[in-house]
Amino acid sequence: MIDFRYHLVSIVAIFLALALGIVLGSTTLSNSVSETLREQANSAADSAQQAREAQRDLQNRVNGEEQFAGVLAPQIVENRLKGQSVVLVETPGAGDDSIERVGELVKNAGAAVTGRVTVQKKLLDDDQRTAVDALAGRLKAEDVKFPADSGTYDKAGAVLASALVTADPAEAGREDAATGAVLGGFTDAGYITTTGEPGRRATLASSSPRPPRTPTRAATTTTRR
Repeated sequence: MIDFRYHLVSIVAIFLALALGIVLGSTTLSNSVSETLREQANSAADSAQQAREAQRDLQNRVNGEEQFAGVLAPQIVENRLKGQSVVLVETPGAGDDSIERVGELVKNAGAAVTGRVTVQKKLLDDDQRTAVDALAGRLKAEDVKFPADSGTYDKAGAVLASALVTADPAEAGREDAATGAVLGGFTDAGYITTTGEPGRRATLASSSPRPPRTPTRAATTTTRR
């Protein structure tokens, strides 16, 4: 007959086996998870190192291109705009150094810079759209036509362009009442700031919406009305 001590020993043995199985299983699982995490960490570190190396290579190429362009750009553009006048338009995101470099290249190309217009971020705010649209409609000169599908900023751009540039040599270098009203209206609304005399209508406009990759490319971003 099996006595109580035998049952007790059997129960203890079963629990010891279960405990030993749990310990061994958790140790094996922990090792497996740790190894997987180590492999993932090593892979992420390798990817990050490759990205850093690629970024350094690209930055070195950009620096080399900018140095190359900085040396040759003045020679390439020399006297290419002789007899022209240019107004510089700076939009949000452009750095002072980039627009200054554009101005220097424009002068080196033989053109006169009438002034600089800096578009403020307020002009592009969504809550200003209605006000900008109304201002453009109010300041529009008679000879400025808005296409049927013109948006708010198409209208604002057309009105500002009419005040800044002209295709008529007789009007170049002159500021009239309509031009002053446009620039004054946009300035008073906090949409633009000006330096120099951008109201003396230019024959060309040059803009730098962001720091240019090379000065040469920025200098060729000109438009004629």
